[in-house]
Amino acid sequence: MTLWNIVTTMSSPGVVNWLGDFGVRYFETQAPADLEYDPQLVVVAEWRDMGALWDDHVDNAVTEAMLEKADRGLRLSYDWYLLAPARLVKGYSVILNKFGKVGPIPEGMSTPVALKSMRL
Repeated sequence: MTLWNIVTTMSSPGVVNWLGDFGVRYFETQAPADLEYDPQLVVVAEWRDMGALWDDHVDNAVTEAMLEKADRGLRLSYDWYLLAPARLVKGYSVILNKFGKVGPIPEGMSTPVALKSMRL
């Protein structure tokens, strides 16, 4: 389904590096510049929860600050000593997946990526 005719490329070095750390290899997507003002969309409902809106505001501010540092070279990392225990957790997740269950580390996610995600 094509919602927008314009292909957007993520070009911020920090975003590209971080997404690359999570395994993303293609940085083209279809996205509007601003959902609120896109003439192709109409608001059909609005949900308002002041606590959730505040939490979202804080999360966005923290993420923006982190991405500014990422643009200056900050890379995602993890503590090396967590790798061995995380590999045990990954093994447990693989066993659960074999029985149709979901483990703490998603299927297809490597242990280093899971640790970087946890750190982020």
